[in-house]
Amino acid sequence: MEEVSGAESAVFVEVVDGLNMYQVVILNRVVCDYRRRFHLELRRSLKGLGIELTLLAGAPRKGEFLVDDLEEAGGVRGKNKHLMGKPYWTTGAVEAATRADLVILEQANAALHNYWLLVSRRLRRKPRRTAFWGHGYSVDALGGQPVRTAWKRHIATKVDWWFAYTPTTTTLLESWGYPPSQITTVNNSIDTRSLRAHAHEGSDADQLLARHELFGGDSGSGPLGVYCGRLTANKEIPFLLQTIGELHRERPDFRFVLIGDGPFAAAVREFQRGRTWFRWVGPMHGPERARIISLADVWLNPGGVGLGVLDAFSVGVPMATTSGGMHGPEFAYLKDGFNGVVTEHSILDFAAGVLSLLANPARLASLQSEAWESGKRYSSEDMASRFTNGILACLGTPDG
Repeated sequence: MEEVSGAESAVFVEVVDGLNMYQVVILNRVVCDYRRRFHLELRRSLKGLGIELTLLAGAPRKGEFLVDDLEEAGGVRGKNKHLMGKPYWTTGAVEAATRADLVILEQANAALHNYWLLVSRRLRRKPRRTAFWGHGYSVDALGGQPVRTAWKRHIATKVDWWFAYTPTTTTLLESWGYPPSQITTVNNSIDTRSLRAHAHEGSDADQLLARHELFGGDSGSGPLGVYCGRLTANKEIPFLLQTIGELHRERPDFRFVLIGDGPFAAAVREFQRGRTWFRWVGPMHGPERARIISLADVWLNPGGVGLGVLDAFSVGVPMATTSGGMHGPEFAYLKDGFNGVVTEHSILDFAAGVLSLLANPARLASLQSEAWESGKRYSSEDMASRFTNGILACLGTPDG
């Protein structure tokens, strides 16, 4: 855990003196595999301080293409009861939360149990503390749903503490008048260390073999692009496929690997037909995913940028995206011309930006190096440490 110093040290000592009585509950709609290392590290860190953590969540809905990880994370299973689409209530959430000293809520308009707990906190002092963690804004509402965004802004100020995804979220909360002293910036991350460890395990010969396994006799030796993620609308898969086609027309030695599954799988399958330079491998996890991504020169993601940017940086691959995507706060990790490329939101501009990068080996090497260094700054371990410090600070504040 990070060292706590300055004004926080008094809070740390005060909380530690009576730790055995503290119960912390985190409520999520689902718990996915990319959070495994974070949850394990957070549980270990809090247990070392005598704080009991309960992680409660439901299961993904059919067709979401999410990998459920609740059991591996040591969580408690509730059931998400959906009402007319997205709104849902997780069974067991209220019971678990009202026994807690601190309940950390996923910042989601659709989580109906959140409203019950926020009201009960004010009326009955149960749970003793409430906190949000999340983006701050609605990523899927940026394109023209001001009512949802306004409601999320209103609710955002009704908790005792905030675990903000990135500095972008923190800045947004402060602009809304939320007290900076009650915000912990967690630097939302994935298990970058495991990805990094598996990325370059093999020799150059192993990498050539892996490329040959993907493309067979058409593996070539030219530049290789990659995309890894869900095949969903916000990732703009049709835009991506058209761009890939344009890149290959301009550079016949260009190859591409697409990793993932989702609603646009049929479009990807059709695109692959007859294109021996394009390979779709479906969903992939763990060491094999890291090995394939590390073969690439650049990651193409014209749609919304989220945690995938850390998948790329973890193995030293710069990301190319557009300014028009519905980006998550992790977009703040990507710096145009430093560890990635950001172009205007058009296929021609996006393709031109990638082609310009591939045509300049020195510039490409510089971006790859900076991507690798950027990937070192974020990890599940660091995120868990920041979360732990935030929990200590929140528990140490006087009852209001």
